[in-house]
Amino acid sequence: MDQQRAEDDAPALAISDDSTGADAGHWTNGSAGRERALITYAGYIGWTTPADGLVDDMPMWRLYTGQARDTVRDWGWLDAVHPDDRERVARAWRDAASGAAPYEVEFRVRRRDGVYRAFLDRGVPVVDDDGQVREWVGFLTDITERKQSEEERSAVLISEREAARASEGALLAANGRMNEFLGIASHELKTPLTTILANTQYLARRLNDSRTRTSDPEALEAALETVRTVIDRTARQTARLTRLVNDLVDVSRIQAGKLELRLAPCDLAPLVTEMVDEQRQLHPERRIALELAAEPPVRVIGDADRLGQVLANYLSNALKYSAEDQPVTVRLARDGDRARVSVRDAGPGVPAGEESRIWERFYRSAAVTVRSGSGIGLGMGLHIARTIVERHGGEVGLRTRRGKGTTFWYTLPLADPVESVATLTCQPAGRRPARP
Repeated sequence: MDQQRAEDDAPALAISDDSTGADAGHWTNGSAGRERALITYAGYIGWTTPADGLVDDMPMWRLYTGQARDTVRDWGWLDAVHPDDRERVARAWRDAASGAAPYEVEFRVRRRDGVYRAFLDRGVPVVDDDGQVREWVGFLTDITERKQSEEERSAVLISEREAARASEGALLAANGRMNEFLGIASHELKTPLTTILANTQYLARRLNDSRTRTSDPEALEAALETVRTVIDRTARQTARLTRLVNDLVDVSRIQAGKLELRLAPCDLAPLVTEMVDEQRQLHPERRIALELAAEPPVRVIGDADRLGQVLANYLSNALKYSAEDQPVTVRLARDGDRARVSVRDAGPGVPAGEESRIWERFYRSAAVTVRSGSGIGLGMGLHIARTIVERHGGEVGLRTRRGKGTTFWYTLPLADPVESVATLTCQPAGRRPARP
């Protein structure tokens, strides 16, 4: 049932009271039928009042609201107006009547079944030839559907505006992180390059000096020992630079959806063991404990290089953000139908509210500082680690206590025994052919 007409049609359909018969409070069948049809199908309620604006009777209003004639008189019709609208409507009608000015106001009217509908009420004074107001005529138009549509459109516009603002804020935040990243990246990449260049120049000078001291075996041995030290330092800086570049390449591949995985059945126990041994060699001054809580083999379907990369990142962070005299513990266990690898440190812990953000690309916590070693990284390692694990069908997470340390973990689905029957061991990272 269509209860709304275009507002342009409203004046043509407006009617005044058509009360006939001996009692003006009753209608003939014809008048009541017309009025009921206008209310029901067109959504219009016609009305008239005397020149003073005080209502005597409004049959169509009574038909719609269910009010009795004696309750409509004077200001009684306001009882059917929504309580929140009454004062505003009364003031608008009083001002119009006292100034003989056209009247227009929107408000809610209580239908006879108790439901409130929105109406636009318009009225004009009927003036005699001498300029005196003889009466008022007007009509109410049901605008409920229009108001609902306006509210819906308004809600959509507000939602779109909020989304646009959120998007703009996200872009600004991303731009800020990118600028911060570029500053950090330039520093992090420049540092090893500067060291490599200085070491190379130093080696060149030492070689030139050694040519003049070849007759002194002790001096030559000392020079060679210095050269070996510098070469080792250069190798470490080159490895650091290689890791940074590899992180950049991996993030680029992730963004492009081209991160390659070479999946094969493998046992995590030797992989975890070798990664721990490798870190022990790189950091002989640190205590790195290994707990194999699950009897090998712990078989999964995975890319050994990438899984080793995840563990290396966890270990590197644990060593970097904890003091040199504090231990780091690596644990491999079974957790139901999953393998679980965790790295626990005794560092400062992850600040509250940052537990999920540290997995974001380029995110670095300003509240956590390096406590051992050098370098702060590019803020990509954990993002890469999460992507690798999730691509394996696994999950990542952490448990942290401020000032007590953090445990980073990841889980992987255990391989089906039949699927992994050909498994011997994973070739740990560094033992496999280099990736293109």
